[in-house]
Amino acid sequence: TVKGIRPAIGAELEILLILDSPGGTVQDYGLAASQLSRLRNEPQIKLTVCVDRVAASGGYMMASQATPGQLFAAPFAMVGSIGVLMETVNLHDILSKNGIKPLIIKAGKNKAPLKSLGEVTPEELEMAQDDANVIHQAFQKWVTKSRNLSGSQDWLDKVATGAVFLGGEACELGLVDRVVTSDEYVAERVEAGDRVLRLIPYYRGSQLGLRLSPLDLLSGLDAEGRAKLISKIKQLGPGICQTFASLFRVGSAVGALNLVHHFASLHSQRSYSFSG
Repeated sequence: TVKGIRPAIGAELEILLILDSPGGTVQDYGLAASQLSRLRNEPQIKLTVCVDRVAASGGYMMASQATPGQLFAAPFAMVGSIGVLMETVNLHDILSKNGIKPLIIKAGKNKAPLKSLGEVTPEELEMAQDDANVIHQAFQKWVTKSRNLSGSQDWLDKVATGAVFLGGEACELGLVDRVVTSDEYVAERVEAGDRVLRLIPYYRGSQLGLRLSPLDLLSGLDAEGRAKLISKIKQLGPGICQTFASLFRVGSAVGALNLVHHFASLHSQRSYSFSG
């Protein structure tokens, strides 16, 4: 966290991730799950994951990183698919029938067992299957450890088959902790008196030379930050913006950030709103 932001929001944070993913490549989703695991293990942070539609395969790998007791799914959400898929299209026979002979050079007998052009031998198919089994076992261990599950063989035989389950059945199987939609859960937190902030996706870009991020606005809460923000605005030059006012408010500890800057000789009225 940036200095000054965490104390302004609160010492104890619950981060709600609304996850919707059918999965993807092992490398990408494994890394994403590792990042969520790191976040979950941060002091005084509770990571809640809500699945309204689907968390399957790599998506469930990510979802399973929720703080124990904090993985929720909607009644008709699709959850699970703890399995591994490897596939390719092999054109060797078609090429051979048309008199085309692919030339494949590789070093290392285990390199790329599933080829698109060359012949795939039974030994290479077995090798690819072994690789898939290793990944599958790692997937199962990751889930059982993160979810604090016993991972008995009977349980694995039922849920770690690549099958998906609706929210209620997933809860009975221990894949999720509660059946509830994200909107219902957020409403509960609001009713309980918690301060709920929504993180808006921000795509850093340039508007006529001005580059700002939500962190720039948060840093504007101190004198140095305000000076930095105003300097960036002034880089636009005269005749661009009339007013930057009431950009946002983050709790009573933070107070309101109000910047009003007037420029003369406006050729046209343009309003830019930055929200974090």
